[in-house]
Amino acid sequence: MLKLNAMKKITFIMLIFTATVFSAMAQNNFVEGQILNDNRGVRGVTVKNSFDNRKVTTNRHGNFRVRNVRPDRDTLFIELDKQRILEIALDGDNHFNINMRNDSILIERDRIQVLRPAHGGTMISRRELLQGGDTNLLRAISNRVPGVQFRNGNLIIRGATSIRGRNTPLYVINGMQSTSVPTVSIWDVESVEVVKGPSAAIFGSEGAAGVVVIRLRTGAN
Repeated sequence: MLKLNAMKKITFIMLIFTATVFSAMAQNNFVEGQILNDNRGVRGVTVKNSFDNRKVTTNRHGNFRVRNVRPDRDTLFIELDKQRILEIALDGDNHFNINMRNDSILIERDRIQVLRPAHGGTMISRRELLQGGDTNLLRAISNRVPGVQFRNGNLIIRGATSIRGRNTPLYVINGMQSTSVPTVSIWDVESVEVVKGPSAAIFGSEGAAGVVVIRLRTGAN
């Protein structure tokens, strides 16, 4: 009887110890990072953990730290603004830097860098543009994006027409908008995003025929 009671006490103590250890481990697990806009810290961005909906906001330098996370299974939801919520699976990583630009979002994590579209469109990296071997930028874009055609020296996005009857897209080059055919060399391009459908509404009526957002490499004119 005494041995049985002793075993029960030992089992109970081990359960308490195990629960305490796991609780401490959960509290010590955290993910941290920085939210930037053109390399400047952004204050007040909400970062939420999928595990317990715990929320934090970035400080004046754009830094954040979320505790009680499970890096191998949890997801972060980052509310960049009212229209954009970035969803990042941790996949074992504990650190992220997120740099917002006019036409893209660069995610730097522990192991890799990921370029994501900023406007819900189709993103084409520099490497993908050059893979096809075509040195004409617009033709290279049409070869990479379904529903985009290269015709008469310009692009046409299938099913998209502006209220003025224009069927060629709006071009946004490093934040500058134009309806003219761009004369940019493919070698100067860092990335391209093709935006069409409802996602293009943020560009107003000029974007009704689709939008091609071009980001140039640093130092390119």
